Amino acid sequence: TDSGELVKVLSCPLRMGWSQLRPQAGSPHRVCGECDRAVLDTAGMSDGVLLAIVRAAPSTCLLVSASQHNVTILE
Repeated sequence: TDSGELVKVLSCPLRMGWSQLRPQAGSPHRVCGECDRAVLDTAGMSDGVLLAIVRAAPSTCLLVSASQHNVTILE
C-alpha cells in the first residue's frame, strides 16, 4: 500500500497469463481454466478495497502489473 503495508505475496504454480484466463461477462476479472478460481484485476482498485478483499479471502488470486497507475515498484 502507499503506507508500506504488505497486501499479499503473489505466487501461482500454474503461471497462467492473463490472455489464458476466461473472461467473465460484465466484469473486469477473469477465471482460471486450470483451477477454476477467479483472478481479480487490481488495476482499478484502491488500497482500501484491495486490502478488504485480501483480508476477507487471503487466498484470492490477483493480477498486478508493474505498469499499473496504482502500483509503484520499490527497488
